[in-house]
Amino acid sequence: MIGPPHEEPDFPDTTSGHEQQALDAVQTVMQWYAARLGQERRATTPDEHRIEELKAGWLQAARDRRRLEEASPQEAQYIGARYAARARELNES
Repeated sequence: MIGPPHEEPDFPDTTSGHEQQALDAVQTVMQWYAARLGQERRATTPDEHRIEELKAGWLQAARDRRRLEEASPQEAQYIGARYAARARELNES
């Protein structure tokens, strides 16, 4: 039986530490792209090329987030490392 939304599920959380770190890194990058997309779209003269670049980056991150659902621990660790590096790179730019 399914309880009210505030109750915890009856099954354990199967997300490993590496999977959670990878998910957090991917979501950080997706948030960066989403924020920049919003800024560019609100600009007085939006740069359509930049908008397309930002959308492509966001979509790639979204695909990788979906890949994490079935990734092996090693693949999750690889994806997490890639996105942690990407987040640092984006924040430095």
